Amino acid sequence: MTPKARITALVAATLTLASSPALWAQDASHKLAAMDEFQLQLPTDPQISPDGKRIAYVRRFADPMTDKRYSNLWIINTDGTDHRPLTTGNRSDVSPRWSPDGTRLAYLSDADGKQQIYIRWMDTGQTARITNLEQAPDAIAWSPDAKMLSFSSLVLGKGPRLADLPAAPSGAKWADPPTAYDRLVYRFNGAGYLKPGYMQLFVVDSEGGAPRQVTNGNFPNGGNEFGPSRASWTPDGKYLIVSVNRHPESDHEYLDSEVYEFSVADGSLRALTNRKGPDNSPVVSPNGLPTTVVFIFFTPTRVTQKSAFLLPTVPSRKLLTMFLRP
Repeated sequence: MTPKARITALVAATLTLASSPALWAQDASHKLAAMDEFQLQLPTDPQISPDGKRIAYVRRFADPMTDKRYSNLWIINTDGTDHRPLTTGNRSDVSPRWSPDGTRLAYLSDADGKQQIYIRWMDTGQTARITNLEQAPDAIAWSPDAKMLSFSSLVLGKGPRLADLPAAPSGAKWADPPTAYDRLVYRFNGAGYLKPGYMQLFVVDSEGGAPRQVTNGNFPNGGNEFGPSRASWTPDGKYLIVSVNRHPESDHEYLDSEVYEFSVADGSLRALTNRKGPDNSPVVSPNGLPTTVVFIFFTPTRVTQKSAFLLPTVPSRKLLTMFLRP
């Protein structure tokens, strides 16, 4: 068969397949439809138990009756056996974190209407809510001795005041007063208009009690609208290591964060880095001397072209290890 004949036969076969209703129907049955979204379930945030035998993870799904997304906690053995849910229902259960001894699982849930911190005892399945916060906690982390949990939460502040408005007469129904914003980022997808204030770091007893605020000031010590900052405990349980942008022009230099050490006892801080660019995701070594912190940073570099223009290249992503006090 000549090349021209082969091309003609190929075109004829293609047209035959394209015009076949049966084949079209078969092809359409395998296409992803809009309602298939509600059949998809996605596993996220896997957390391996300290003994390496089990994995707790978040399983996300969507409900066609409410058109909302929810998530539950599931668990599976590392050999693939005993795969089962830990929580069920149309609610948001997220961020599972094993206690250092593997006997408890801390997580966030809105089972009682508002996101709070819960503890599950893995031997009995008993659960308890250990916080009752007005502003939702996030980014939980166990202390090395499992006696405390750190977390981030918004501390409300006062927005800018333009003028003092007169009080409404008795029985009058006035419109809501205007709201002023002076932050560069004042609203966000999903969250809408942001509340005034800053995310701060807190600690709470793992058996419950009143949370205690560790960080202060008009700085996003506990994260920002793009996400919370999860602190990493030092092995002695005395310090929290976290990435924070505390520069005066942090709204304009959004990525210029540093790694800080905060004292759990009194909130005193020490900057561990001082460089241009983001220093993110610090993790403290669990043991060993001297104590080390590994974090991710970007190093901006420039290449000089023959035309004398300075063009930024793709930033290099590196790992840096630094030493803390023994």
